[in-house]
Amino acid sequence: MNNKGIMFTALQRFYGALSNLDKFASANNLIDNVVCLDDFFSSFRSTSFVLQCALAHTEYEPLYDKFRQKYLKENRVCKWMVETRNEVEKQHPFDLLKQVYVTIYTPVSAMILKSETFTVENDVEYQTLVESLKDELKKINTVEVHFSLDFRFRKADDNADLYNDICAAIIIMTNMLKDMYSTIGDCTELCDDLIIKIEELERKILKSEIIFVDDYVYYADKDIFEKGDRLIPELPCNNVDVRKMLESYGVKYPSYDSKEFMKFLAKLHLAIYQKQGRHLMPVIFVVYGNNICKTIPFDSSIRTTAYRKVNEIADKVISDDIKYVTMIHEAYNYKSFQYHMLPYYKRIEHSNGESIMVQQIGDGFVPRMMMFDTSKINDPKYVDDVLKNRFDVKCIVEKSAMYPIYLAIKEKRDRKATRKNS
Repeated sequence: MNNKGIMFTALQRFYGALSNLDKFASANNLIDNVVCLDDFFSSFRSTSFVLQCALAHTEYEPLYDKFRQKYLKENRVCKWMVETRNEVEKQHPFDLLKQVYVTIYTPVSAMILKSETFTVENDVEYQTLVESLKDELKKINTVEVHFSLDFRFRKADDNADLYNDICAAIIIMTNMLKDMYSTIGDCTELCDDLIIKIEELERKILKSEIIFVDDYVYYADKDIFEKGDRLIPELPCNNVDVRKMLESYGVKYPSYDSKEFMKFLAKLHLAIYQKQGRHLMPVIFVVYGNNICKTIPFDSSIRTTAYRKVNEIADKVISDDIKYVTMIHEAYNYKSFQYHMLPYYKRIEHSNGESIMVQQIGDGFVPRMMMFDTSKINDPKYVDDVLKNRFDVKCIVEKSAMYPIYLAIKEKRDRKATRKNS
């Protein structure tokens, strides 16, 4: 054994592989991304070689075959990683394709405007790609256009999402190395530090949304783009039973229906806003048929991100067993609807206040909404009055941020009804 620890070299090699992949980005040209991938595949594959060498002729040598069998052998992704490494090492650089999807968002819908595929032969610079959209966006003839660029990468002869497979392989290798490290027990400060670095880099790499999806708004009057700055926090536990969630706050309702859950969330976030005295991060709560709640917090400098998040959930409604969805966010108040005809950066100049919006598509396909004036939320009587008497179940859902989810649930219900009657 050495002072570094028997697994130090393997951990260092794996960290090197992740460092190479960390340079992979949507803003890069394809040639630079190919270099990142080639270096990643080489270092990733050699991690197991280095590990096998480190354990050779020690009492831990049998462990290598045991853990290799448990984690790597007969695994499709790991087999693909080995084949790809051999290919890029011995034959040619990774044959990378880039697909770009441009999706237009409105408060109530989403539409793919166009998609393009690029290779190293016809690749264009990132900013050139963005600027090339202006002519098409002008044709939409609105004061502002919210859109996103979604970058997806794959191998030229394979339709599988490249990054999804890479992330799956990273998780497998991380779990194997950590499992072996704890089993061997040869813990050193250097190895502990490397594991922390690996975990930090892995969390960053696995956030594919941050890496490959960019949100924009195009202002027609200025003929300029604004790229959104985003924050997507990590939650330590993001799939919680609704009953346990409520009980953890000391809340005991006789019923755990969507209406009571919405009231609970409203009171919780009003308390958060009061404590902060300012901005409340938008958040969406998705409750599934098994009563598990997934929390989706996010923040952005532009509204495109919120539109995209809502539409992503709407897409999942069709395939997933989603029971009800609640969204909480801030909104500006206006005296007249005419101000909505202005670009957002001009519109907010005419705001006469702010509200906290709590919206839900609840059990039984019921749309609900509560609106709290932020200038009054320190008044308990006002808050109680809204919770008891201004619980709007007849809100104009077509003007709600939840409308795409409403339409998706309606479509799913209609499909079930059609199958039942056929």
